[in-house]
Amino acid sequence: MDWFRTTAACDAGGDMVELGMARRESIRHLSVGHGEIPVRAAAEGRMGRVWVPLPEESSFCLISLGAFSYLLGLPPRGAESIDLYLTICRECADTNIVPDSTLWCEWLEEQFAGRFRTSARYALSAPEQVETACGRNTAAALPDLVRLKKLDAAWYRRAIKETEQVDFVSIFADEEQFLQFGIGYLALHGNRIVGGCAAYAFPEGLMEVKVATAEAYRNKGIATALTSRLLEDCADSGIERRWEAANLFSSRMAEKFGYRPDREYMIYRIEVDHSEEE
Repeated sequence: MDWFRTTAACDAGGDMVELGMARRESIRHLSVGHGEIPVRAAAEGRMGRVWVPLPEESSFCLISLGAFSYLLGLPPRGAESIDLYLTICRECADTNIVPDSTLWCEWLEEQFAGRFRTSARYALSAPEQVETACGRNTAAALPDLVRLKKLDAAWYRRAIKETEQVDFVSIFADEEQFLQFGIGYLALHGNRIVGGCAAYAFPEGLMEVKVATAEAYRNKGIATALTSRLLEDCADSGIERRWEAANLFSSRMAEKFGYRPDREYMIYRIEVDHSEEE
């Protein structure tokens, strides 16, 4: 049986069921037509973790993948609402929670009143001729002595220490998350980090794309060159070039490459008192 119960159940109701990869059929109807990149893959049993109130038939589900969590279906009431609340506290408190509808926004704001933060994210559609759009910028000239380098574990640790000057890696919760899901490039002037771009890379596209340059190095083509290299890497790796931007600067950079704004949506970050999990 490819499902199991989560721990620390609430006395007011049963606990939620975590579905294994092979038992995701019961949530596929919730993901039909969904536009978010990881949701379809999770529903198809290719990645992520999934919780439901019942293993065979569910009116809602919670999906977790890296730094993102998704609420699909209809918000629960009563005991199921308490179970979901506790599961979010225990499993998803340090993630970006993406609600599927305004009903879920209302549920989150009611359940976590005064203990959440919201921020906007920007989804963009790829141009029909991505290769051409990318190629126009590939040869973007860099300032003298500035070079690009792929982001690896050692440079990630270095970049984390320099986020006050150039912040493009704070989208990852930690190094393990970067190594599992991340992709990125940085710009170096000598041995100094003067710019960078990073994202979560899934086969279906890029999420939380963030591009940044040090103040003294802006308007010199560095951000364009970084973005171009990231897109080339996606092409080489077979990653679809869908773009979900972490800020307006990243969104506008994507538009330079022919991307079209699709929609703006809100994400939630929950502040949890971990004593509630006990």
